[in-house]
Amino acid sequence: MAQAVADCRAAAECRAQGACSLGNEERCVALNPADCEASTACTDRGACDLDIDMGACVATASSCSKQAACLEKGWCGLQRRPQAGEHHCVAATDDHCRKAAICRAEGLCHVKEGQCVARADADCGKATICKTLGRCVAIWDACQQPCRKQPDCAKRGLCVRDEEGGVCWATAAVHCQQSSDCTERGWCSLDHNRCIVGSNLDCFRARVCRKGGACRHWDGEAPGCYHPKQFKCDCPPKEGDGPAEPCPPGTGWGPMCDPRP
Repeated sequence: MAQAVADCRAAAECRAQGACSLGNEERCVALNPADCEASTACTDRGACDLDIDMGACVATASSCSKQAACLEKGWCGLQRRPQAGEHHCVAATDDHCRKAAICRAEGLCHVKEGQCVARADADCGKATICKTLGRCVAIWDACQQPCRKQPDCAKRGLCVRDEEGGVCWATAAVHCQQSSDCTERGWCSLDHNRCIVGSNLDCFRARVCRKGGACRHWDGEAPGCYHPKQFKCDCPPKEGDGPAEPCPPGTGWGPMCDPRP
């Protein structure tokens, strides 16, 4: 609890939220318009105007359209959240995004849930990020390199773009079989556009089997290749069983009790 105005001035809330004055309940509140304008809440989310009744800095339609983030990020519209007592500047229309610097620089020219995102390869192709970094296609709401050039192609087999969703998928068994996850961990089989451990054979061919003995396929919770003893170790004994076996060192985490023979 603040004891004096000086305490409020020195508090983090002053710089962050413009709460630099001492209120009636001995807590720090915003009472000075200049404090709101100097706060990070103003620069980050357009909360530049003083609401004297709330004792808080708030965003307004006027402050949103004038703030730097409108020109830079397209945050030119006002989003009201009365129940939370918050107002935020957001991108409200595609036009907000298209006029912003982030469209020209990063190809983020369409609005989605208050943010500017990449939806079209044409926007990415015109953007600076395409010319400088080769990120010329719209994937995961951003301009990226083609799926085949991304790390997840070599690692996880996600080498082909889904044109509707703008995400990278594995669409052929060869994508999985050529991935490092197949070589190292046995994730070599294709299932619904993703690579999985599909059989004991996938495990047998993988490094985890050759080097660590994790040669048995498990497709329940936490699917993967496991050491055979993990299917019995540390499990509650069944009727007629002896005491549970401890897991051998280096065989991984967690007991796998369900598939016990």
